[in-house]
Amino acid sequence: MKAMGSFVQEEGSVSCQACNSRRGGCMHVVDKFVQSKRGSANFTACNTSGNGGALSAWKGVYLGGNSSFQDCSSTGYDGGCLHTEGHANFQGFARFTDCEAARHGGAVSARSVESGARVAFDFCKAGWSGGGLYLEAFHQTGGSVTFAYCAADLGNGGGLYLRGDFRQDGGDTGFDLCEAKNGKGGGLCVERGSLIQSAGNLDIKTCKAGSTGGGGDVELDVVQQGSKLSVADCRSERDGGGMRIGGNFTQESGGVAAFSSCFTKHGGGCLAVEQSVYLAGVLKYFRDHERRSVEKALNSLAMRAVGAISFENCRAAKGFGGGVQVRHGNFTSASGVLNFTRCFAQLGMSLQLGSLFQHGGDIRFSHCKAGMGGGLALPQGSLHQFTGSLGFEDLFPVPTQNQKGKDVLLIAGAMNFSNCQAFGQGGGAVVKQDFLQHGGALLVDSCNSHDVGGGLHIGGIFNQTSDSAARFTACRARVGGCLGVDGPVFVSGSNTFKRCVAFGDREGTGGGGLFTQQTFAQLGGIINFTKCRALRSGGALRINNGSLLAKSGTMIFKKCRAGNSGGGAEVGLHVYIGPEAKMFLRECSSHYFGGGMYLGGHFFQDGGSMNFSSCQADRGGGLAVFRYFHQQAGRMHFLDCHAAVGGGIWMQKNMTVGSSVVLSKCNAHSSDVGGGCVYIDQGELTVKGNASMENCSSLGSGGGLLMGSGGVRQQAGSSLSFRHCSARGGNGGGMSAYSFASEGFTEFASCAASSGGSGGGFYISSGHGTIQQSGGRMSLINCTAGQRGGGFYLGSTVPGCLRDISFDRCGTDGDAGTFYTKSPVLNVSNLTVLEPRSVDFDIISEGKLALQDLHLRSRNRKFGMGIMAGSLHAGTVNCTLLRWCSLVAPEPHVDHLHCPPGTGIQGGDDSSNCLVCKDNFTMLPGDTQSKCVPCPTHSDFCYADKFKMTPGHMVQKADISLTIFCPNPAACPGGNSTNLSTMCAPGYQGRACANCTQGYSISDSSVLICTRCATDFWRKLLQWAYMLAKHILPFAVAAYSALQVEEAEEAKRSGVLINQLLSFATVAGTLLILGPCYRVTLTIIFKKQNKVVFFSEALVNILQDYKVTTIPTNTFRRFKQLSVFSCSGILGIFLDQNPGSWLPRPMQCEKSS
Repeated sequence: MKAMGSFVQEEGSVSCQACNSRRGGCMHVVDKFVQSKRGSANFTACNTSGNGGALSAWKGVYLGGNSSFQDCSSTGYDGGCLHTEGHANFQGFARFTDCEAARHGGAVSARSVESGARVAFDFCKAGWSGGGLYLEAFHQTGGSVTFAYCAADLGNGGGLYLRGDFRQDGGDTGFDLCEAKNGKGGGLCVERGSLIQSAGNLDIKTCKAGSTGGGGDVELDVVQQGSKLSVADCRSERDGGGMRIGGNFTQESGGVAAFSSCFTKHGGGCLAVEQSVYLAGVLKYFRDHERRSVEKALNSLAMRAVGAISFENCRAAKGFGGGVQVRHGNFTSASGVLNFTRCFAQLGMSLQLGSLFQHGGDIRFSHCKAGMGGGLALPQGSLHQFTGSLGFEDLFPVPTQNQKGKDVLLIAGAMNFSNCQAFGQGGGAVVKQDFLQHGGALLVDSCNSHDVGGGLHIGGIFNQTSDSAARFTACRARVGGCLGVDGPVFVSGSNTFKRCVAFGDREGTGGGGLFTQQTFAQLGGIINFTKCRALRSGGALRINNGSLLAKSGTMIFKKCRAGNSGGGAEVGLHVYIGPEAKMFLRECSSHYFGGGMYLGGHFFQDGGSMNFSSCQADRGGGLAVFRYFHQQAGRMHFLDCHAAVGGGIWMQKNMTVGSSVVLSKCNAHSSDVGGGCVYIDQGELTVKGNASMENCSSLGSGGGLLMGSGGVRQQAGSSLSFRHCSARGGNGGGMSAYSFASEGFTEFASCAASSGGSGGGFYISSGHGTIQQSGGRMSLINCTAGQRGGGFYLGSTVPGCLRDISFDRCGTDGDAGTFYTKSPVLNVSNLTVLEPRSVDFDIISEGKLALQDLHLRSRNRKFGMGIMAGSLHAGTVNCTLLRWCSLVAPEPHVDHLHCPPGTGIQGGDDSSNCLVCKDNFTMLPGDTQSKCVPCPTHSDFCYADKFKMTPGHMVQKADISLTIFCPNPAACPGGNSTNLSTMCAPGYQGRACANCTQGYSISDSSVLICTRCATDFWRKLLQWAYMLAKHILPFAVAAYSALQVEEAEEAKRSGVLINQLLSFATVAGTLLILGPCYRVTLTIIFKKQNKVVFFSEALVNILQDYKVTTIPTNTFRRFKQLSVFSCSGILGIFLDQNPGSWLPRPMQCEKSS
């Protein structure tokens, strides 16, 4: 049949059998062939010498019903069953069986095909390409398309050949037992396009090719989007036993790719990709084989989401890549699982020129063996791991070592090496260039090497970001027990090194956990070294020719040991601690220098914190530094560290404390040197911040700090404290130095230099050093020494100066409990000494001692104090708060000496002493500059510092030895010397308490009694009324009686009244005149009495001066007292004579009285 237009089959059936033609063996349609879903067609044994053995439709074909093509062929051209220059659309059921074409398309040859139903190609064959289907483009929207036992004799694509794109949006496509005998793509060949899977399944199995791509060969790209790709039991003579892709292989999330039991004689047993592969689903490899590794075609292999790649029983008999080999490109894994099991390669499991990127999932190598890289070798490429894990288990490399040559980038995931061994470098792997870890985890367990890097040896940089982790356990090597790096190391993630050993014993070996030739930088995260050992140096970490930079994160060294130096870490150059860094070194030890850390360069701390605990070594139990130590900020703490010299820190050069350094419970057990907390050999200590040393001890000198040949400088605002430090066999319980210059606060508390040592607080050795305190304050509390200088010992021959210093309870077994100085001149101002404890002299100076603003005190006046100097210069020495005081100097220059209560001044040619008064001698309280005087008589008690008089007796301040008898015993109740105002009762004053005080007046009943003046108005008014009545009433009575004479004349009555008034005025006037003379009269009387007392005292003094020994002293004292009593008695008799008649009683309550 030939249709000049279109052929449309609405329904019914079309059947053609054994038809032949030059074009379209059964039917030729000039336009289109259209079959509805109700139609059916059957073409059998049709043949053509042109195109289309059964059907030729020039502009297109639509098969919507059931169609069957069997035993059709094209003997000269394309399309053994069907040929169209247009588009073929399969939406019904179509089967092509035993079809054959002389050239292309054993069953169908078309420009493009779209399939949404079921299409089957069985036993189809093409002389050139496309054993089943030959197209420019193929689009599957659903249904199923299968190719079975199809073949291409000379060309490509045993099942399907495309010169354009293969798009699969749904349905299933399968290739089974298809073959391209001499070409590419045993099942599928896409020569000028790409394979794009957005949905559906693509299954290729038991296919083979005479060239590349045993299962399939795609010239451009393969893209999977939520679909499944399966290639199994395929093989090729050249690259890509399962599939070869000339472009990129991209698999997005949801896609699955599985390769199993594929084989090739060249490269890529499962998959060969010329450009790159991006996999986002599941990718699996099983029993892939490479017999000869002549050249490898894989460029990149990538897996990006949850997926799996598995290589099992893979073998490269004489070449590279038993598991996988990447020669020019990269291997990238974004997620999923990649397994290599029982793989073998004579030369190495190698990515020759490419790099490995793992963005996720797990990669594991187990029971692998190779010359280079038992599991994986990268001679020149990189390894990039983003997520997941990479593991190596039971690897046995031959002497060419496990080798990864270029960069290893671990971006995430985990990389695992277990039970690996190498005769050379890198028990697990060798990376000739860089290892970059931007995430995931690196796991190394029980790996061994006879050279560098028991787990890994990296020839370039090891770089790790914050989202990464690494764990090394039980690895051994001569150098770098777990990890050996030739370049710098940058870590930011979480890292653990546990039970790692470096067994090399020669110079340059060490690094039980990690060894690097260059700088180690901790940029963040945490790194933990536990129980690592090195026979040489750096029990956990050795940095041979670089520095340690801890900018951020945490570093922990625990129970690490080194046979030489640096139990925790040995650093060849410098150490820098940044503001956000933390470092802990616990229970680390070494035989020589730096139980915790040793560095050959400088130490800089710009912040952060460092903690050393329970570390020990011979020099510097915690830290040993051969150059300079400079702390600008941050904190440093040493606890319970021990060494022969420098229990906490050993320094060769200068040390600067700019922030905070605390050392506690550290000790030095060398009796020849010392330095319980810190020993500085040749430099100086400069304190700008806070330095504290507590509970430190030394069998030698310097219980806290020992300076070998330098001094200590302390700047303003800084703090330096020593508490409970002791030098048990040397000098300087807190500190021993050659000089000390301070402007800050310095404290020595409970420090001791025992066993014959000097300087309980600090010791300044002999020489040209000095002590200079130009500011700040210095405090020494409870410091003791076996010999001299309980507070401090100054052996310098240079003048010194102290501005503000205090001592509290400092002492020695002998003298100089406060301090001892040999300095020719020592100026001390604002000196406070509390509770001095020495036997005789608390301060001893062999030169000139100048004291200003001296404060001496003993609680409860329990202790006294002595000062001895070659020349003593002091303004005022106040000893009033001591028990006794003694100043001894050949050249004394003391302005004032104030003695304690109960002591008196006793002096000689070169001494001034405040000694306790003898029995029956006393001192007036508050009188600190007098001698002791005899006790007064008639006292209840009389002690050295106080006494009390019996009632009726009193003393005055001018002479407390003179007892004065009071005329009125009630006026003298018996006062206490602590308050002389108590000698007189309230209202009385003056000698013998005979005067009234302000507010009192002499009583009307007796001149010896003082009564309180009225203060209330009504009392004053009553007194004035009484006085007026006392004068007016007698006058009124007299006048009244005179006026009662009846016979008297009026003139006589007036005369009587005048006479009475004149008589009253005369008496009143006399009294008013005598009243103002009262005080003058008493003054004259008492002056006469004083003269009598003066002459009696003079007589007694004359007799005493002439040493009249026949008259006892008590007799003189009694004579003086009787003389005063006689005068007082005479005064009393005089005052008591007619007291009511002539002596006025003026009121003394007011000034106007």
